[in-house]
Amino acid sequence: MHKHHKLSLIVEFTALAVLIGSMVWIGQIKQAGSALATWQLALPVIASFFVLAGFLSNMYFRWINSAGGKTNTTSRNRLFFWILALSLLSVWCFAVIKTFFSSIF
Repeated sequence: MHKHHKLSLIVEFTALAVLIGSMVWIGQIKQAGSALATWQLALPVIASFFVLAGFLSNMYFRWINSAGGKTNTTSRNRLFFWILALSLLSVWCFAVIKTFFSSIF
């Protein structure tokens, strides 16, 4: 296993633990009847970004390994990966924007 692959796994699962913990924390705040401040939503947003970034980097490392190394990948394969990555990131951006607008209004 490549050292960057191991690092991306650590980042992904640490961010996942932070994301789950922050969602529990926000749930407790909401049950207490307190309003959420915008900064309180920042922790799950940042954690979810790192979960997604870790997922994409792990997917990239697996794709490189299954293709037989970086020299064997074609431009069509790279294009497909980047389209998929940009699609996932745009869905994440849309969800973050919608969450912030729903908490403000």
